[in-house]
Amino acid sequence: MATQSDYRYTLNAGDKYHFDVVGFKLTEGLSEPFKLELQLSSFDPNVSFSALIDTPVTFTFWLGDKAVRYVNGIVTGFGLGKSGFVRTSYQMVVEPALVRAALQSDSRIFQHQNSEKIIRTLLQKNRVDNVAFEPLPSDWEREYCVQYRETDLTFIERLAAEEGWYYYFSHGEENHALHFGHQSTASPILGTLIYNATPAGDRPAASLWQFEYCRKVTTNQHTLRDYTFLNPNYTLEHQQSAVNSDGVSSSSSQHTYENYDYPGRYKRDEQGRPFSRYRLESALALSETAQATGDDMRVIPGYGFTLEGHINPAFNQDCFVVRGEHQGYQTGVMEEVAGEVGNRYE
Repeated sequence: MATQSDYRYTLNAGDKYHFDVVGFKLTEGLSEPFKLELQLSSFDPNVSFSALIDTPVTFTFWLGDKAVRYVNGIVTGFGLGKSGFVRTSYQMVVEPALVRAALQSDSRIFQHQNSEKIIRTLLQKNRVDNVAFEPLPSDWEREYCVQYRETDLTFIERLAAEEGWYYYFSHGEENHALHFGHQSTASPILGTLIYNATPAGDRPAASLWQFEYCRKVTTNQHTLRDYTFLNPNYTLEHQQSAVNSDGVSSSSSQHTYENYDYPGRYKRDEQGRPFSRYRLESALALSETAQATGDDMRVIPGYGFTLEGHINPAFNQDCFVVRGEHQGYQTGVMEEVAGEVGNRYE
């Protein structure tokens, strides 16, 4: 039986300093850097700030004696809190190595390179080494590509979005990896998540106990147009629609809502077709969403799972995680000063 008291959390910040985790908040989203905010306690009142900033640490979720999940990243913020008779409080912020790319901006030109090579160049510049790309259906060379007065991270995200890539992270005990995915159907699978509307009492495993479903109207047709001096009379226009020839829409509305844009930022048809399709897919991606609350630590953006146990069979299907927020505390590590002892996770 899984109970809240079975959950615990630890932080490995190297051999020199030891911290107990009092509380944490982890915010994760698809195509955005995660952020782990930690409330820590230590017997050492003189921790060196410079020794920790921009260094790797690993936060571990435990269920009993089993490590359920790791969050590895670099320390991007560290602060001193209240000092007591025995312990000193600290605050720490942990983010992926990718956030270094948000600290640097540039104006530069890339010529005769594909998007993956350009992105890898920028990641290497920012010491992001553990990277994997899902291959694109078709690859093409960018004749002339400009990063203009934007951060490296903004430029990376812009190129990735044009190519239909989203990014997410995987974590190990000693490192983390940045993944660029192209199809959610090819995402790694977490397995089965159980829905339990009445979580009080005995629970054989972690579960979701709240599930809210929503559909909304969105843009369901994208049209891009551009111009080529090689053939001025040729209309470089490409249109992608969620409404088929019979008027049946795969979106939430049977009416057509078009987004038209010029220039489309392409020179050839083989570029324009996927560009317009990816824009449509981006608009449709969040037209059907669900928000759930539970205590399954495995939920990670970029991963898929199968929901089971919902009273409505239509919801017992494969799902794709786009955002997650985890919170927990364990006051037992502060026994000397704590008025309430126990562990919580949500």
